Amino acid sequence: MKVITAAQTLNSSVADAIEFCREELKRPEFQGSEGTCIFIRTLDQLVDLLNSRNPLARNYKALMHPAREEAFLSFLEKTSNYLTTLTNTSGQLMTKTRLKTAFIGMLTCIVSIKNLYLTYVQPQNSSLNYLLTYKLSQDHIELFFGAVRLACGGNSNPTARQFIAAYKRLLMRHDIKANKGTVQPRMQHASSQLCHSKISRRGLSQIRRRIFS
Repeated sequence: MKVITAAQTLNSSVADAIEFCREELKRPEFQGSEGTCIFIRTLDQLVDLLNSRNPLARNYKALMHPAREEAFLSFLEKTSNYLTTLTNTSGQLMTKTRLKTAFIGMLTCIVSIKNLYLTYVQPQNSSLNYLLTYKLSQDHIELFFGAVRLACGGNSNPTARQFIAAYKRLLMRHDIKANKGTVQPRMQHASSQLCHSKISRRGLSQIRRRIFS
């Protein structure tokens, strides 16, 4: 599944457009779409909360901090109850249908992130002052696998020798690029610039000779 496409569909702007067609334009095909708007906005806010990456962000993209504890914990509880009681047109719970995987996955993320915060951030003597949920995302693994495939010439099943060579190359160059996959890197060449600013070219060449020898 293309995550980018799904994120664009389940966006609050889509809910605003549906609401505009229903309330302002009075389009008959959009009548009775109130539940759809609630569903889209709820998932959009939940994805923002589970994808926070900037300590200075606001609203649902903000970090999980004790100062905002009441707001996001109540939202997680409300969203959990909403997804648990959500039904299809036949009145069957979505968590009991054939399409239950996505809903159970969201509920699992809610429980996991809530327990992580209560365990590692909320206590007085905890080592974490706040929690950025994007750090827990599997995007980093996806980008790494995409870089390995790219280094192996697009081969999705590299041999052990090919994987070792690609892994060494990624360790030295710090350049994660992937032209295929479900995610895209947000920051490119940042780590490579940091590496070159601290280590001279001569030092890098010596390290390469030691690793590849």
